[in-house]
Amino acid sequence: MGRNRKHSAEFRLGLIKAYLRGNSINGLARKHGIVSSLLRKWINHYEKSGSLGLLPQYNQVYSSDFKHEAVLAYRTKSLSLAECCLKYGIPSQSTLLGWSRQFERAGINGFNNARGRPSKMTKKTTF
Repeated sequence: MGRNRKHSAEFRLGLIKAYLRGNSINGLARKHGIVSSLLRKWINHYEKSGSLGLLPQYNQVYSSDFKHEAVLAYRTKSLSLAECCLKYGIPSQSTLLGWSRQFERAGINGFNNARGRPSKMTKKTTF
């Protein structure tokens, strides 16, 4: 089951088409009560992937090598956070920032694939 989205793909596409017809980003954002940076993000995703770039991406699993490559591109190739996310198809900038923090703490071994909350229960030992 997917998360609730505040703005549907149709709404996003409508704003992007309005922008492409010549409306300003700030004017559209103000008119529809959204932040202009969000509209810019939608436009960038649309320009890179078409209307598929506006669809939600849930439960994406990334390999350690992919994470390592994206983090190195962000840290060494002087790509901005937004540019790096767009280039590698990472939907959220916070995801890349989290990977960068993991890499700082533990290197490439910090990209373990364990997901979710760790179990607090321990096995009972019998004597």
